[in-house]
Amino acid sequence: EITDVDINEKKNLPLEALQFILNTAQDIAHENDIEGLCNVILKDAMELTHADGGTLYLLNTSGEIPSLRHSLVCNKSL
Repeated sequence: EITDVDINEKKNLPLEALQFILNTAQDIAHENDIEGLCNVILKDAMELTHADGGTLYLLNTSGEIPSLRHSLVCNKSL
């Protein structure tokens, strides 16, 4: 059986980082729509990187030429 301590020792990650990753995975798993999923991804990515803001783009493949579609913007200081 693998415990939190075993995982921590093997990956050299602080227990708080492992808990954050686990919580993010659980949040993603509970999202049923693309908008909610994008919000979770952007919010947690900003928290993980200590970013003040972030932008998420989605790949649009419905046309002949794939393009990026602006999806979500978040800025804490504005």
